[in-house]
This record gives sequence, structure tokens and C-alpha cells, in this order.
Amino acid sequence: MDVARFTKMGYAGNAEPSYIIPSTIAVGADNNASGGRTGGGRVGQSQGIDDLDFHIGNAAFENSSTHQLNYPIKQGIIDNWDNMEKLWQRCLFQHLRCEPEEHYMLLDPSLRSLTGTVIDSGDGVTHVIPVADGYVIGSCISHVPLAGRDITSFIQRMMRDRGEVVPPEEALEVARKVKEMHSYVCPDIVKEFKKYDANPAKYIVPYTDIHPRTKQPWTVDIGYVACIFP
Repeated sequence: MDVARFTKMGYAGNAEPSYIIPSTIAVGADNNASGGRTGGGRVGQSQGIDDLDFHIGNAAFENSSTHQLNYPIKQGIIDNWDNMEKLWQRCLFQHLRCEPEEHYMLLDPSLRSLTGTVIDSGDGVTHVIPVADGYVIGSCISHVPLAGRDITSFIQRMMRDRGEVVPPEEALEVARKVKEMHSYVCPDIVKEFKKYDANPAKYIVPYTDIHPRTKQPWTVDIGYVACIFP
């Protein structure tokens, strides 16, 4: 399993992951009230009935109106061990349908000996890792708490400041979809703005979705948000 913004899971020997789901969990009110172990704690403690009232992945967003959404990993660090344990358990038993005691965890490092710099920017954190002859220079690793989720939050604020009418409970998810579906890197932001101003009908694209409760369609204009990010 590879857990980041999305959790990729599968078996060794497969050409691609068997399942790819958002690393998100939605817990019930009674379950969430007890809080979670942060920064550490033992895994595998006994669970009560309330602990079973949770959903992960896409099901978490589908139940966000009745459950509290939580991202167990923030800026590359496990922030809530209880919810992280629940996410792992549901991945193993519901999706992979396997017994953890019968499967080993395998760390597979790269076999190449290269010199360079690895920039790994995920959902919660960006790491800049220097490598010399295949060895990581640990003392020079940079941990930057700025990554994809920050861009998503910034897009959300930009759309709110522009007065775009987005259902409040869908605002963060809409911002994520706009980032992943429409945003791009431009070499010259000024030229890009002029292009949008010269032909707005061509470049300012609409985003349409269905309200989860009223089931009514709604539309917003993407506008400059697409070329400003990332």
C-alpha cells in the first residue's frame, strides 16, 4: 500500500494497483467525539461498536453530510493514528480481502545508482532530497510544508472571493477537481491573462456539478484560476 493523497493498494506482481481511493475517512459523531491518538500510540487496541461507524475513500465524501471528514495524514506526517488504523484495516479487509499475518510488507528501493535531486510533492508535504551515487544525503533533506492540499485550499479561497456560488459542503472537493482537471503551469502569467481577456468565451470554461442534497445542477466559471495554479 502506498498512502499519500490517494491510497494505492494491490498485490506484488500486478501491473497496476488493484484499488486507488482518496486517503480520507468519515467518522460518525460519537466516534469522532472521542478524538484520536496523535503523534504516536499503540495500534491494534480493542474497538467498540461506535468504532465501526466510519467510511473511507469515495464513500467518505458520499457520507460527509452525516459524518465528519478527516485526513489522517497532514503534511506527510500521520496526524491521527486512530483514523489511520481504521483506514489501513478497511483497505486490508474490505478492498484487498487478505489476512495481514499471511502477507509481508516489502520495501523496494530503486536499483539505479544516480546523482541528482528528487523533489517529491504530494498532498500534504514537499520533500527535496539530494542523492549522490545512489545514496541519500540525509542532512540536506528539505521538508517543505507546502503541497497539493495547500493549492486546493487556495483555489477554494479564490473562488469564494470571486463570489462563485458553490455549495459549502462541496467547496473543498470542487476546488480539488478544478485543480486536477483544469489547472496548468504557464510560462508567462501576464500573457496568459491577456489571452483570457482577449477571448473569454474560449478560455474561461464552466464547471458543472449536481448538488448532493437538492440534486439540482449548478455551474461556476473557472476563469483565471486554471492558469494561476499550480
